[in-house]
Amino acid sequence: MLSPDKVSRTDAQWDDDAPSEFIDFDKLIAVARRQWRVVAAAAVVFFALGLIYVFTAVPQYTAVTNLLIDKDNSDVANQVSTLSVGDFTDDEGSILSQVELIKSDTIALAVVDKLKLLDNPVFTAPSASPLSVLRRLLDFKSWFADSDASAESDADRREDAATTLGSNMQVDRVGRTYVLSVSYTSPSPDLAAQIAGAIADAYLVDKLNSKYDATRRASDWLQARIE
Repeated sequence: MLSPDKVSRTDAQWDDDAPSEFIDFDKLIAVARRQWRVVAAAAVVFFALGLIYVFTAVPQYTAVTNLLIDKDNSDVANQVSTLSVGDFTDDEGSILSQVELIKSDTIALAVVDKLKLLDNPVFTAPSASPLSVLRRLLDFKSWFADSDASAESDADRREDAATTLGSNMQVDRVGRTYVLSVSYTSPSPDLAAQIAGAIADAYLVDKLNSKYDATRRASDWLQARIE
């Protein structure tokens, strides 16, 4: 005679206890019906946030300009003929160096001064995006800051403007070419085009100044040797 605790279970009983591999939508619907107030409140909140974003989001415009890195044909011919891995690595490094030069504070400050961006209300206006507004509202230190103490010097304003310019600028190499794509994003399409062009001009002027300084130093050295 079998004792009650030794009675074997049927296959159907084992199947009922096994975890189901399917989602029980009936149970989910039942839970949603019981918590319909929470579900409705969440839907209303997310819908309201979506409407706020749609009506407060500021359109952004991106202007793009291309720069061709000057490379001697002889260097290119040598690289193609020798197929030296080291040469290609050096070439890659030189192009990436030009990318970082365009992103540098020197170029950004030159653009800020050339276009007088400190006096441009579009450039200096705080971002109107919902996230930026929320950050300013949560900046409790600014609520109690003294107006005289919070006044920035011209140098600080230039640095802040250069930082803002750099955060909205993007420099990428076009494929494996010697072309660099410089883009700038702004709420104003005209300002975006002006800044993108000014970045390219500032880079070219910096390159010319570097060549002039190198030539002048070489000339001074030769003059000293002759004397």
